[in-house]
Amino acid sequence: MIESFTPQTTRKPWGDEILVAQGPGYTGKVLKRYSQPPFHRAGLQYHTTKTETFHLYSGMAWVYFLKPDAEGKDRLCKLLLQPGASIHVPAGVIHSVQTQGDSVMFEAAEYAPDSETVNVEAEWDVAQAVEVQRL
Repeated sequence: MIESFTPQTTRKPWGDEILVAQGPGYTGKVLKRYSQPPFHRAGLQYHTTKTETFHLYSGMAWVYFLKPDAEGKDRLCKLLLQPGASIHVPAGVIHSVQTQGDSVMFEAAEYAPDSETVNVEAEWDVAQAVEVQRL
């Protein structure tokens, strides 16, 4: 049976998160990120169980993530997303998104409570991130 769903907007430090779908085990969101302070970059984090897929609809955004170097040591990297690009972030992967101007992203994810998000911002310096590619 078709049921109505009322979107819910939550103000986040980086912009607006609009929950547009929620069902057994999944959520769908529109993420409106703003470039003007205090809306700039979400902190580095990972999720213990949740996987996420992001699609950049408009604007440009840097995605920061950890990747092992040749010696197996984690290195902070970044890639530039352009409109139309999509990425998948598995559970446990440290990541963050920073807008290059205002942007709109779509997120599809497994449902998980906010309590399973682990912030690790203090452990890494994003100014030292190495660009790996553009999508």
